[in-house]
Amino acid sequence: MTNDKNHIKSKEAQEALDSIKEMERAGLKRVLPPIWFGATLALLVGTLIALVGAGIRTYNWLIIILMAVTIIYQNLSAGATERLILSTRTVITLIICSVASFFLLVITAQKLKDTFGFDWAPIVIGALAAVVFFIITIIARNSYFSRIYKQKTNEEFEF
Repeated sequence: MTNDKNHIKSKEAQEALDSIKEMERAGLKRVLPPIWFGATLALLVGTLIALVGAGIRTYNWLIIILMAVTIIYQNLSAGATERLILSTRTVITLIICSVASFFLLVITAQKLKDTFGFDWAPIVIGALAAVVFFIITIIARNSYFSRIYKQKTNEEFEF
C-alpha cells in the first residue's frame, strides 16, 4: 500500500468550484417558471373568483382543471423542481391565508352584487385578484433572480 496523494492546484480547485456554482445558477434559472405561467394562473384565479362571485358555478370545474393542467405542464417542461426552503408551518400558513383570501373575495363580490345590485362587482374583484396575483408572481420572480445574481456578484468580488 502506498501513500501516493494527488495534490490539486488551487487554480484547478477554484475553476472546479466556479463550474459547480455556474451549473447551480443554470439549474436555478431552469426551475424558475416563465412569466406566462404566472400570468396564466393569475388569469385563471381571477376568472374563478369572478365566476363564483357572480354565482356562475357551471364552469368552475373547467377553470380548476385548466389550473391543474397549467401547473402539470410547467412542472414537466421545466424538467426539474426546486426544494422548498420554507418550513411546513409556513407552507400551511400560506395555504390557509390563500384559501381565506379566496373566500373573502368571493363573499365580498357576492355581497356587493346581491346587496347593492352591483352586477359588475364580481368581474372587478376577479380582475383585481388577477392583477394582485400576477404582481406577487413578478415580485417572487424578481427576488429569485436577485438571489441568483447576488450570489454571482458576491463571488466575483471575493478575495
